[in-house]
Amino acid sequence: MIYLISYDLHRPVQEYEALISDIKKLGPCIKPLKSQWFAQTNLTAFQIYESLKKHLDSDDRIFINELTSNRYGFLDTAVWDWFAGKN
Repeated sequence: MIYLISYDLHRPVQEYEALISDIKKLGPCIKPLKSQWFAQTNLTAFQIYESLKKHLDSDDRIFINELTSNRYGFLDTAVWDWFAGKN
């Protein structure tokens, strides 16, 4: 399954590196936009949230959504290649 993970961290000195490190541990992933990742994993959206919530403060936001094959957009070629398994 491929998930879209989007987040906004609000504290100026928030540790993005730790969050990004844990996202990368989920499985193959790619970062198409500033605060978004696509990650391939067998976990559920809730399990992904549980593994990442330690990096969030009460005013931060996160959205995790399982993607379908019905997708379209204007992204770098590397992102579309990643979806096609050419990574």
